[in-house]
Amino acid sequence: MTVPSSAALRMRRSRDRCRQGDVIVSLEVAPKVTADLVELGWVPAHVCGDKDVLAHALTELVERAIEARVTPALSSPGKVRFMLEIQHSTIETLVALHLARRSAA
Repeated sequence: MTVPSSAALRMRRSRDRCRQGDVIVSLEVAPKVTADLVELGWVPAHVCGDKDVLAHALTELVERAIEARVTPALSSPGKVRFMLEIQHSTIETLVALHLARRSAA
């Protein structure tokens, strides 16, 4: 039996991903985004230039946003904001922990 070429192996992996519904996406990640990911604890500072670490962090961030049902909200051109539906008890807990402020009604 012959050993498959590297091109054949790439094509096999590509077909496997398609069958599983996976896709590969290329992203440009600005230095500010990388710095924000480090500041928020998604990426350790000493490996912030590692593509695999950034890819893993962005995948985790997207998966967490989907789990939390985060949806895009209408906003000003050039800006992105997100809306999130959460229970009143969660808001009260965030206020009690000083992670959110109670707004004046």
